Amino acid sequence: MLPRDTERVESLRVAYDREIFVRQQRGGVSRYFAELTAAFTHHPELLISPELLFTRTDNAHLRAMVPELTSAMSPLHPVPRGIPRMVNSTDLVKDLYLRYRAGASPIIGAADWVHATYFRPMGADVRQARKLAVTLYDMTPESLGKSLSSGPYRGKHELARRADLVIAISHTTAAQFAAFVPDHEHKIVVIPLGVDAAFYRADHGRPSIDFPYLLFVGSRQQYKRFDLLVAAVQSVRARGLDLGLVIAGHPMSAEEQQQVRAALPANRLRHLTPADDELAALYQSAVAFVFPSQSEGFGLPILEAFASGCPVIASDIPVFREVAGAAAHYFTPGSSESLADAITAVTSDDTISTDMRALGHDRAAQASWLSTARKTAAAYRDFA
Repeated sequence: MLPRDTERVESLRVAYDREIFVRQQRGGVSRYFAELTAAFTHHPELLISPELLFTRTDNAHLRAMVPELTSAMSPLHPVPRGIPRMVNSTDLVKDLYLRYRAGASPIIGAADWVHATYFRPMGADVRQARKLAVTLYDMTPESLGKSLSSGPYRGKHELARRADLVIAISHTTAAQFAAFVPDHEHKIVVIPLGVDAAFYRADHGRPSIDFPYLLFVGSRQQYKRFDLLVAAVQSVRARGLDLGLVIAGHPMSAEEQQQVRAALPANRLRHLTPADDELAALYQSAVAFVFPSQSEGFGLPILEAFASGCPVIASDIPVFREVAGAAAHYFTPGSSESLADAITAVTSDDTISTDMRALGHDRAAQASWLSTARKTAAAYRDFA
């Protein structure tokens, strides 16, 4: 028999369920799981064998990162006309919906782990593992006093209590979870997110935008405080700074369009839905990236901006301090005038913006998806 320290370590079979890949064609959470799947697929030394519990997907991240696992997959079954989206419905209807859209599981035998990609996984998927892991992306609904009795977060706390391993993407999120769901601290592991190496590349070209602009990335839900940025842009333009606004994300509502048009001229506004390389180019050419949110679980766009050499202006909340450290310029949360002052300071002084680019680059260099995958693999083994 070999000595214990030279015994062969077997790979763990880790299965990822379908829920987030039905919910998102692209997006932060599905990117996270696509990055993990890609890292485990392309780095066999991590000794994790990733498996997908579905045979259909439209997810752009997954298809681009792991073609060896997805090239034979069909697109999602379309939702029949007249039938509303049912992923937030009762458990039985939700399970039928997820199976119909993403196909039957091809996995034979029990995996070592199922890592739930969101909070209402299909029951049959969860039953295919010896252990259950769940990732907490944020505790925003709880911290804002929202009910978790319906919608996509229904079952979130129950799933976390049931899980054998709870991964929090920041210490802020871990502390909030411990406050809202006590007596489960023993199974929480903090594993920060990484940033794709593509954001460091300088070969993305320049976007066809002919004015200096601030960049906003992501959804514009109320707590994201997009309205604060619009008011601040209007304020700095009144001070004589000819800055525009580029919005990368979902189409704007009629109310948002009206709000933005009242704040700045049409030739100083662009709305885009960029692919990853286009997003990197937008960061690289921006005067600054602005993150005015009042609550987040991490703030991945901060790392993307840092890696792209873009100064970051962020609301002064604990999780942003945790992610960005001294590399960002902070403003008082909820204050459009404080944000306007921050924008003026960063965009009016080349020395400040140059220093911020260097600090941000160094900060981003401390994060990588491979590091996230290594820590995740270690957590699977520690809690197996």
